[in-house]
Amino acid sequence: MYNPDVECDKLVKNIKALLKLKSMSVNMVAKKAGMSTSALNELINGRTKPQLYTLFRLCNALEVTMDELFWNVGCSETTETNVDEE
Repeated sequence: MYNPDVECDKLVKNIKALLKLKSMSVNMVAKKAGMSTSALNELINGRTKPQLYTLFRLCNALEVTMDELFWNVGCSETTETNVDEE
């Protein structure tokens, strides 16, 4: 079975790794995903949990599949990263 908190933490690490891999800022991805920068910051800082609809929008903005978003397919690193907010 899944531990939702652990899985969300893994997802956040994958999102951070994708931001770094693709050299995209939080602001850029938020704009492409049609969400506020503060909402994306809340998500990647673990203060909120994502809804499925938001994840689909993030996939589109990051140009990745849901598999890549969840399982880090194609990402070489999953460590915590600092991402630019601008």
